[in-house]
Amino acid sequence: MLKAVLFNDTSVEDHHGCAIVIAQLLKGFSEQGVEVVRRVPLGMEQAAYDSLADWLAGMDLCVINGEGTMHDDAPAAMVLGEVAKFCASKGIPCFLLNSLWQDNQRLNECLPCFTAAYFRDSASAAAASLFRQQVAVVPDLTLLTDFSAWQAAPRHGLLLNGSVLPEPRRELMAYAFSDAPLGSEYMSIRCLPRLVGGSFTAWRYSLRQAIKGLRHWLQACTLPMALSPQRKQESRWRWRYARLQRSAFLARIARAETVVSGRFHMVTLCVASHTPFLAVASNTGKIQSLLADIGLNGRVYASFSAALKDATVAPFTAEEIHLLEDYLASARASARQMFADIALQASNGHRKSVAG
Repeated sequence: MLKAVLFNDTSVEDHHGCAIVIAQLLKGFSEQGVEVVRRVPLGMEQAAYDSLADWLAGMDLCVINGEGTMHDDAPAAMVLGEVAKFCASKGIPCFLLNSLWQDNQRLNECLPCFTAAYFRDSASAAAASLFRQQVAVVPDLTLLTDFSAWQAAPRHGLLLNGSVLPEPRRELMAYAFSDAPLGSEYMSIRCLPRLVGGSFTAWRYSLRQAIKGLRHWLQACTLPMALSPQRKQESRWRWRYARLQRSAFLARIARAETVVSGRFHMVTLCVASHTPFLAVASNTGKIQSLLADIGLNGRVYASFSAALKDATVAPFTAEEIHLLEDYLASARASARQMFADIALQASNGHRKSVAG
């Protein structure tokens, strides 16, 4: 099997969406004969860059999970761009996938260094195409999630989920725990961080993240909320109303009558499960770009208060269901092709290096 190193492993986050992305990425590569033997967790990119030659030693390819990182010349994004530059200088195939690309300037200089680049939406691909010839759109990997186990269950209730932005999140939680109508339910996207193998450094880092997440969850479930410091109450509410087991989390989405959320991955999982939703704008245009690619209109709101006013009229129309099905079929086919193409390019590079 070909050996790969993965940068920006977001499964160390306390976030189901990120964990699902990485699980699908590992599965997709494994099916094409690529084993991800080293993984650099999100938050460890600078430390890994400082010893980059060691991380890349013996690897046939480098994979960078762009996810929501590659915008506004963010520090972590800039480090990942430097990884691509280093790979290009050493002749190591380096692939960017599952990536947002928005409002970058200095980072654009790194785009030609990628062997191939795959973006989550057309807007990101268009922005990147100004700086490199090859770009492709392969939608977010959470769309590969299989919901068939819960499709037959009847839908019920309004499911509320938060936002990456503090103000909308506080707005929703104030509503969820005071004014929410009967039959509604708040569920956070939190989960326990995953352990990352492949190196002791990455494993130790991810273990610390997992222990911290477990501590927060235990505190949230055992300590009286009234005794919690004000600055910690919001976080503890989110841990208390988390479904840590992935199957339970996905089942609740699949069985919801309507979901209202400001999180990108909650929206993608609603798309994958055909669950009606109303979205609240996030920290970038990622939700709007996703829905534009699908062809869905009128489902993104500026605030939770505005979205909740329409939450009772959210069912998909027959036309919207048709758009969802076409988009999902295309997204899943393009993901399979992406993994196959990357494996082929890396294999060709491997044969050349052996022959050389």
